[in-house]
Amino acid sequence: MKTKPTVTVGIPAYNEEKNIGNLLLELLNQKQSIFELEKVIVVSDGSTDGTVAKVKIIKNPQVMVIDNLERKGKPYRLNQLFENSKSDTLVILDADTLLQDKLFLEKLMKPVIKQKADLTSAGIEELEPKTFIQKMLKASMAFKKYIFERYREGNNLYTCHGRARAFSRRLYSSIQFTDTIADDAFSYLFCKAKKYKYYFAKEAKVYYQLPENLVDHEKQSIRFFQSKKDLVRTFGEELVQSEYRLPFILSIQSFAKTLVSYPFIVPYFTTVSWLKIKSSLSTQRTSKWDVAESSKNLKKEKISICLFGTYDRNYTSNKLILQGLKENNIDVVEINAHTPVTRLDSQKEMTWIKLIVRIARKYRIITEIVKNYKAFKKVDAIYVGYPGHFDVLIAYPIAKIFGKKLVFNPLLIFYTGFSEEQGILKKTTLMGKVLKGGETLIYNLCDMVFADTPFQEKYLIRDYKVAKEKLRVLPIGADDRYYKYTPYTNLGKKINVVYYGLYSPVHGVEHIIEAARILRNNKDVKFTFVGIGQTFKANYERAKKLKLPNVEFFHDVPMEKHPAIIQKADIFLGFLQKHPTVDRVIPNKIYQGQALGKVVLTADAPVTRSIFTHKQNMYFCQPSNPKDLVKAILDLQSNPKLRKEIADNGYALYKKEFTPKAVGKKLIEFVQEIL
Repeated sequence: MKTKPTVTVGIPAYNEEKNIGNLLLELLNQKQSIFELEKVIVVSDGSTDGTVAKVKIIKNPQVMVIDNLERKGKPYRLNQLFENSKSDTLVILDADTLLQDKLFLEKLMKPVIKQKADLTSAGIEELEPKTFIQKMLKASMAFKKYIFERYREGNNLYTCHGRARAFSRRLYSSIQFTDTIADDAFSYLFCKAKKYKYYFAKEAKVYYQLPENLVDHEKQSIRFFQSKKDLVRTFGEELVQSEYRLPFILSIQSFAKTLVSYPFIVPYFTTVSWLKIKSSLSTQRTSKWDVAESSKNLKKEKISICLFGTYDRNYTSNKLILQGLKENNIDVVEINAHTPVTRLDSQKEMTWIKLIVRIARKYRIITEIVKNYKAFKKVDAIYVGYPGHFDVLIAYPIAKIFGKKLVFNPLLIFYTGFSEEQGILKKTTLMGKVLKGGETLIYNLCDMVFADTPFQEKYLIRDYKVAKEKLRVLPIGADDRYYKYTPYTNLGKKINVVYYGLYSPVHGVEHIIEAARILRNNKDVKFTFVGIGQTFKANYERAKKLKLPNVEFFHDVPMEKHPAIIQKADIFLGFLQKHPTVDRVIPNKIYQGQALGKVVLTADAPVTRSIFTHKQNMYFCQPSNPKDLVKAILDLQSNPKLRKEIADNGYALYKKEFTPKAVGKKLIEFVQEIL
């Protein structure tokens, strides 16, 4: 089996006790799908605070600290890190940064791993400015980023930030820093001189804090202005000047654009002129500079999310998202005109008049918008609840007016559901074409759209032309306040097989009825049906016609009584039909069954195998195959130990990945990526 490329992360640190612990925890939480993290080395450059002690608190064999007693400067410590790494890639991070997400290392290293670059640098994002100086500097960064990220498509000296870089082994084995002030520009120019390739990995982002006062900004700026002379001595006038030169037209364009959004740019230019003069008079030429203390107070701002629309507040997925956000300590503002979800599963409902009436009800939200319009100013993002397709059309102009990100979790693709799953809409009709076009528009209006699986994500890209960068995979999960866990204890032969749902054609309830017919003489297997929906009548009447003694229907029981019935299940059924939707999505019932602590039995499909494991945390059977369903039920009936193992493992996976808190945490991380 091919081994993954290895990586070492190196962090030079001088008096970084305020943030080093947070950064290390973020590093250890990184996903490692394309690499293997060998170690994280913190090199203390004579720190006099608690930096070393903070590192030692983290009891992880991958983390090590080199406690140097003498301060020699960052370039010296970078060379020390080069000597201590044997990995395929070495990532260098400043200690006063925070990582944007769990894929940061992967995004930063990917060009190096794919051998397309020897050096990469991350994009940088400023934390929310508080002081006048920070707001002024935020304006300057907007001005600079416009230029830097467009010049040579971002692959230039100015995007090579020292805060986060990845070095190939070829590069870090050959480079040695001099006592330079600008190690970032040095690494870039060394690449150019050696004809190695540099790549700006703008998708990988780190957060940093701007200086809070002019004194600290002066310390940082003077270093930058003085660095150019050092670099000329090493690399020559011609190379340095050619790499520092920027197109004048880009500067003019950037100033005009920035002035509109950031009027603070005007005092910045006055300040920078003064600092250039002061820098020219300074005699300080050392890499052991004074620390800008106010830039060390890093803390990501807690985000605030508006749950918006005519969503049903009692619908399980909406309640799960709301609970998940609250459990992750997110400030939630609800602007909601509660509209209960009603069935739409017959052709007689698919008329223009009835659909227009349904849509008209949505515009009750306008009253709530008028009453709560000030709340939009205080939130970071607008999340449209389910069902919210038409709500997106109202939320979109609001998001644009208030400068907020628009996030949508469709849960169901209506066009596919009506035409392919329920068969109540013909694709070739005018209504079918309008619905397909409308959904395509709605998804593309959003800044972020959630798909519940990678297979559904690919489907949205292919059939609805949604840009991949807008999509994120967010599992549906299940609310354990409603689907309460009880340990699996039944080790006997008598078992209860439960179907729980709305009788969608893709559920394959007819196969369950047929399995019940085959097992009608097995007095130890009972089938329980809970819910009502599109195919209920046909399946109920077939069961009655067959006079099945082993089935029981709960179709007229209030929802609040459902939990008590389904908690008695041994086997909890998922999808059983052979259908493209079954190959793409994971239904609620699978997560619900695992939350309850039951054995989930569902159709074998690519999407289920990508997340779950047969006979470990789930049991698979062949789709649209009642005989194979019977075989699976009998196997589970005769193996109580296997039932308990699957139920316990399924619940453990649920607790790790699919609780409201776990789903809410993923949602928050995704939203933070676009803020």
